[in-house]
Amino acid sequence: MKILVISFFDDNFGDMLIRVCFDRLTRCALKNLGEDGRHAILHVHIKDVTENDVADSSVVFFAGGAMFGMNNLSTYENIELVTKAAEEHSVPVIFSSIGINNFHAAEDSADRLNAILRRKCVKAMSVRESADVFAPFTEGCAFTPVSVCDPAVWTRYIYKDDVDLAKASKNGKTIGINFVRGGLFKANGRDWDLKKEEEFINALRLKLEEAGYDYRFFTNGSVLDNNSLAYFAEEYKIPREKIVYAENTREVIYAVASCEAVAAIRMHAAIIAYSLSVPSINLVWNEKIPHFYSAIGYPDRAVEPTDITPDEVFGRITALYEDKEYSPEPDYMMTLYGFLLGQLGGILGKDKYEPYTFEQVCSELTAMPAGGDEDLVDYRVKLRRARHFYLRLFEKEQEAKKSAKDLEKKLKKAETKLSKSEERNKKLKESEAALKQELKDARKETQKLQSRLDYIYNKPIVKLYKKLRGQDKHTEP
Repeated sequence: MKILVISFFDDNFGDMLIRVCFDRLTRCALKNLGEDGRHAILHVHIKDVTENDVADSSVVFFAGGAMFGMNNLSTYENIELVTKAAEEHSVPVIFSSIGINNFHAAEDSADRLNAILRRKCVKAMSVRESADVFAPFTEGCAFTPVSVCDPAVWTRYIYKDDVDLAKASKNGKTIGINFVRGGLFKANGRDWDLKKEEEFINALRLKLEEAGYDYRFFTNGSVLDNNSLAYFAEEYKIPREKIVYAENTREVIYAVASCEAVAAIRMHAAIIAYSLSVPSINLVWNEKIPHFYSAIGYPDRAVEPTDITPDEVFGRITALYEDKEYSPEPDYMMTLYGFLLGQLGGILGKDKYEPYTFEQVCSELTAMPAGGDEDLVDYRVKLRRARHFYLRLFEKEQEAKKSAKDLEKKLKKAETKLSKSEERNKKLKESEAALKQELKDARKETQKLQSRLDYIYNKPIVKLYKKLRGQDKHTEP
């Protein structure tokens, strides 16, 4: 059997973590069913999946993450492509741990998604938000969505060695501060730009320093998040040793595991913290964050940045040290494993098997740690993303150069016209000066002639002639 796993992942390593954890849970479930090593698992980015990928598969899994409502990422076309191909080739499709990235965008596409999910190839769906949230999309479908945890809730066991190493290095008073790109809040309808984020977080940093706490700024790895953090660090003179620019998933996990508490922004910073029993408070930039905290029983720890001050965040996050009970619930974690086990069992025709206990799943995942292959994928995706940004900048530079050349040509034409106009203007001025001189000379000549005429009129012979003719005034001679 060939299992096609489709996910969205990029240099935000929270998405990469979904892929890794889903892979290990799938392998664990196959082993639980006695099918260990007998089936190929192919992971494909949702933007790269083709009809042939679907046609060549025995089953398609959408591996989780905010694939609904991603208006800025435009995944609907890809979901339509996959389900249409699956329908044509009779390949079952299962949506697992699906989330919503932008609720308003999802509402705008409710009818479109409902049409996709009503296709016969779609056999089941589990969601990481409340199942009620998905009611507009699943009306009339052949299945009922069930709520499960995000795959990254299992991080502790898949990255156990890194977690243990980080926890051993703790100094006892380190607060992790998650940093994101400028514009993330604005893009999700919050009136909170990079300047407000910087001022807020710097005020929190100063409170921590004043109270004698250590701190670490870290990102989830995004190139844009890292760039924003670098800008912030330069503006506010943050020491280099206080900053973690994550270059792979492992480094994000290590950064969180090294802390006693976390002030999160990215949701997977909070999910990782939850998996590692590190209490967190989360500034809300998207509705999915309150849904996560409600699911784990701490709705008050998701706060709108405009509804809280840095002093209040400081008070809450330092109080988290007292929460010694903060730890993921096994029953909650097993919701996803139970869903995957049931779906794979049904596809393989396995109706007699003993589900692993929570302890057995933990043991199996620990025996399948994330390795160098995952790190290599992280670096490749990071390079791909950086190349994408570089290409965009390169294209903008080329456009700017072309615009500059066009402006140069226009400027030269304008200068030529101006030069010709100036030449014409100069000739006109010269012509005007010549005409003025001619007029001046004509007036002088007229005055000379008038003087001679007056002289002649006053001659005795002229006077006698006029008298003889009885003229009293000058007349023409």
